Amino acid sequence: MMIYASRIVWENQMQDTLRIGRLRFAAGSAPSQPPLEIECPNVTILVGPNSAGKSQTLREIEAHCSGLEAPSALLEKIEITMPQDGEAVDRMMKIYQTESPQGQVMQPGNIWFFRPRSRNNEQELRIQIPKTSFVDWHNNGNFDALRKYFVRFFTTRLDGRTRFELIDPKPTGDLEKAPENLLWHLFMSKPIREAVRKFTEQAFGKFFVVDPTAMTTFRVRLSNRAPANETEEQAVDDNARRFHGDAPVIQSLGDGVQTSVGLVAAVLALPDRIILIDEPEAFLHPTLARRVGKVLAKAARDRDASLIIASHSSELLLGCMQSEPNLRIVRLTYTGGLASARSLDPAEIRQLMNDPLLRSAHSLRALFHRGAIVCEADADRAFYEEINSRMSAAERGIEDCIFMNAQNWQTIPRLVEPLRRLGVPALAIFDFDVLMSEEFGPIWSLVNLDVADLHIMQNERALIKAAMENIGRDNCKKLGVNALDIDKIDAITLLKKFASFGIMFVPVGELECWLKSQMQEQVSKKNWLFAMFEAMGADPDDAFYVNAGDDDVWEFIETARLWIDDPERRGMPH
Repeated sequence: MMIYASRIVWENQMQDTLRIGRLRFAAGSAPSQPPLEIECPNVTILVGPNSAGKSQTLREIEAHCSGLEAPSALLEKIEITMPQDGEAVDRMMKIYQTESPQGQVMQPGNIWFFRPRSRNNEQELRIQIPKTSFVDWHNNGNFDALRKYFVRFFTTRLDGRTRFELIDPKPTGDLEKAPENLLWHLFMSKPIREAVRKFTEQAFGKFFVVDPTAMTTFRVRLSNRAPANETEEQAVDDNARRFHGDAPVIQSLGDGVQTSVGLVAAVLALPDRIILIDEPEAFLHPTLARRVGKVLAKAARDRDASLIIASHSSELLLGCMQSEPNLRIVRLTYTGGLASARSLDPAEIRQLMNDPLLRSAHSLRALFHRGAIVCEADADRAFYEEINSRMSAAERGIEDCIFMNAQNWQTIPRLVEPLRRLGVPALAIFDFDVLMSEEFGPIWSLVNLDVADLHIMQNERALIKAAMENIGRDNCKKLGVNALDIDKIDAITLLKKFASFGIMFVPVGELECWLKSQMQEQVSKKNWLFAMFEAMGADPDDAFYVNAGDDDVWEFIETARLWIDDPERRGMPH
């Protein structure tokens, strides 16, 4: 465990700036690499597989920004960029200045500040401090006090338990006073209501309205038409009651509608400058996730706020990139008790998004998995994925691995190389005869050896290539290493060396040579996958169902698992 190293940074450009300036993680890109330290632009996206520490990172940032001295497991330093002077802090806090609570006395020279709850289980922030506190703390560099009494007021974290509560009915009150909840604030702000309404119109063809006609509570409804005027939306007369009565309350609509509207409304309406959101894509279909990401990122950029999102959605990531192309992406992993943190270049993400080959293979999805296996064709992908599924049933498979296919073996490196640069352990599978191909060159890009060692390995491959040429490609495809005679041992050694770099060649020849004992008769390559799946069975309770074994293709995938699970794996750039 470690305690945060805190630092205050006074912003010289924009007096009212408040955001996360830098983060230093406890881990680096690999166990042997130094800790990752990053500058945080307006939008930072945390990606990676499940249980990698994304949500915990958000909680640690929230605790630090709330003035808590909580121990940290994932972050060594959180640097907050503050306004230039205490007067700017005073100016920002004006929106929270309030009267004395009923039954409490305002001490001479003091001011009360109140931040209403945006969620049902959130604690109200109500403090009384001397008028000169913010200026004094700023001048004296009292960072702890500023975090507790200033930064905390502008920090929010939204997670799966709270996103539905954002737009639950909220109490009304004296409209002459400052709003005391999110819906009250929305009811009082026409520009923000219209911004949320624009989102719901584009996303659902419905119009966001805040209904006051229950008198004691505000309710959110989605109308089939926009209100004719403010009176129709905000009054409680017959016309207003009919208008709202024709529109369903949002709680009667789907989960995706509720969570997306709640998130967008909260981020647009609340004055928070440090916004932490855990998996905002939950319950959202891909198009809606992209739209929500676009709106959230634009709001952060326009406000010069820090939006830090933990996400498992490529669509939400792409939506954020549409509004903020220069966002920061950090991939977190946790394997075998070892963590890693790697900053990803947005240009690399755009390559995955823009390259038709990479896009058609859904390469971006690999960012959210522990590992990836890239095969030559869809039949290879389907077969190896099924093998891994049966091994997983016996708790021997590759956990949280995405299986992908290229258009042919020549394009496998084009998928694997960018994924590895992004920190994804992507393993390539080739048929055995590729070893003798004249087009082998691009595969060497996946072997990160120095020039001397690479030259040795290239010579070893040249010797095996010559032996394979003497035997002929057809024999190599049908028999694999067994086609070789005196060179067989050397070939097996070379395959193991390639496997240590996440490059695997089918030792039995090609896909159709696996599990030969299961095939009772010869079938064409076109029909092989269907026939093999038939032979393997579909019901685990069936006596003829093929369970995971210890040799053949099962051993092959076990080798792949060992490479993906190894934090010190070779072949990954640092």
